[in-house]
Amino acid sequence: MSDSRVLSGGKPINYQQNIGKATSYGLETEINLYMSDSLTLFVNPTYSHFTYDDEITYLGATMATKDNQIVDTPKWMARTGLIYKVGPFEIIPMARYLGERYGDATNNNKVDACWLFDGQIVYTQKNFYDKAKLKVALEINNIFDKEYISVINASDDTMDGAASYYQGAPRTVMLTMGVHF
Repeated sequence: MSDSRVLSGGKPINYQQNIGKATSYGLETEINLYMSDSLTLFVNPTYSHFTYDDEITYLGATMATKDNQIVDTPKWMARTGLIYKVGPFEIIPMARYLGERYGDATNNNKVDACWLFDGQIVYTQKNFYDKAKLKVALEINNIFDKEYISVINASDDTMDGAASYYQGAPRTVMLTMGVHF
């Protein structure tokens, strides 16, 4: 917003300012089902209802935003998978769901939902050194190297086409090692 009441070098300056109200409620859960001593199923769904309370008026223009989902806020997200323990190893296949989102407050610029698949193999050695525990993990995120939008950067008053869309991480492989005392 440009404000002629606040000057810098004789010119109005631009700054961020709240121009609307929103209401939010949701639910985030962690559910673990112990199928056996060696197999656990986990499901972690998240529901987020985060909407504008009214239309937004900015620089004399009114945007149709009432009851629209807030920019870059999916209603649904989830992480699910299995933890299979065999000896000192854990094998963990996982899936992540990122629900549809919007790049503008009028909810015209829709970003489709996507599924991402990850995996992890963990080796744990108890009593590694003086009762310390050694943990080594190989983690692969986005196994199928899916292209997706991870973040949408847009202000509530951003008009169509003015948002920035950032590509999600490609397939990523990490090897970690830790000693826990």
